[in-house]
Amino acid sequence: MKTYPSTQANKGFTLIELLTVIAIIGILAAIIIPAVGNVRIKAAQAASASDLKQIALAYNNFAISGARSRTIRNDGGTYNATSPAQWAQILAQYAELNDGSLYFIASADDVAGRSIPKVILDVDDAPTGSFEADVNSYGSYAMAVNVSPNAQSSITPLIWTKGIATTSWDQDKSVSPWGDDGGHIAFLDGHVSFYPDLGPSPANGELVSTTGTPTNDITAAVPASVEPSGS
Repeated sequence: MKTYPSTQANKGFTLIELLTVIAIIGILAAIIIPAVGNVRIKAAQAASASDLKQIALAYNNFAISGARSRTIRNDGGTYNATSPAQWAQILAQYAELNDGSLYFIASADDVAGRSIPKVILDVDDAPTGSFEADVNSYGSYAMAVNVSPNAQSSITPLIWTKGIATTSWDQDKSVSPWGDDGGHIAFLDGHVSFYPDLGPSPANGELVSTTGTPTNDITAAVPASVEPSGS
């Protein structure tokens, strides 16, 4: 019995079909990759907000001990801090907040790839060298000092994303972790908010100055602050 070859040859993909598939993949990648990047940024920002809340609540617990008699200052005294490391060490010693990683945004350009210190004080309550050196140079936040025990807790900034130039965050991500997208501010009562900027003018500012008037200048809303030297 004779068999005859099929009159329909086996066909592969044509060049046009391959180019069409590649174009579709490229379009999907252009849509998906930025979305994935945005999700990662939002997740990192949520983690940062959570860390700031823990720090602010620890400070609040520290401050109300002894009828709100405790204040971190930069002019000497028992609770003196002139650097981020010293500020954090006070909370580690008196509020038991000894997690060094809370003071770093792991995805920030100046932090990524570094070994983040795990503790602030060692078992003998002595500062760990790695934390002190790293947080003063690469810590992700600036902190307020000289905050009055009588300050209104819901409007008084306590700790915030570094890199703010009075009214808005620096666009350089090696200075400000989120660039000019904005940053978080944790207030004395423990609540945390994200601000793209602090307002177009003092009269329309997002913050309240120490004299009780609206302001878009964070230096007017806190008595003083200490920042990483690398910011």
